[in-house]
Amino acid sequence: MSRLFRLFPCCLLLAACLPLTGCPKAGPSVACVDVERVMTQSKAARQANEHLGKVQAVLQDSLTAYQKELQKNPSGRRQQELQQGTAVLQRQLALEQAAARNVVTRHMLAAIEKWRAGKGGTVVIARQSLLAAPDSADISDDIIAGMDAGSVAFPDLPRINLRAGSGAAPAPRK
Repeated sequence: MSRLFRLFPCCLLLAACLPLTGCPKAGPSVACVDVERVMTQSKAARQANEHLGKVQAVLQDSLTAYQKELQKNPSGRRQQELQQGTAVLQRQLALEQAAARNVVTRHMLAAIEKWRAGKGGTVVIARQSLLAAPDSADISDDIIAGMDAGSVAFPDLPRINLRAGSGAAPAPRK
C-alpha cells in the first residue's frame, strides 16, 4: 500500500502538467485523386488513345502485308505462321499500351507533385483506395487542369517486319 501512496503525488503532478503541453500537432492534410477519371478525361489520356490508334493501324497494316506474303506459302504452314505473327503483333500492342499508360501516369504524378509543392505536407491518395472522403478532398479537377497545361511525348510508332518462314519479330526502335 505504501508504494501506491508514493506514486499518487507523481500521477497528480503529471496530470497537472498535461494542459501545459499545448495541443498536439495536427497530422498532414489528405487529398485524393480519382485516377481512373484522370486517365480517361485528361488531354494526355486522349493523346494516348490517339497514339494507340496509330499504333493499331501500323500493326494492322503489318498483319495485312504478312497475310499477303503467307499466301505464297503452302497451306500447311500458313495457318501456324499466321498464328505466330498475330501473337507477335498482340504482344507488341500490349507493350505499346503499357508504354502509353506509363507516359500518362508519369505526367499525372508530375502534376500531383507540382500541386503538392505549395501545400506543405499534404498526402495525396488515389480515391479508389479510400472508403470514404468528402468531396472537398478530391483534387482531380486541379490535377487534370495541371496536366492539360503541359504536354506529353509518346514513343515513335513501331516498325514491324513480319517475314514468312523467318520468325516474326518487331523491328528495333531507333
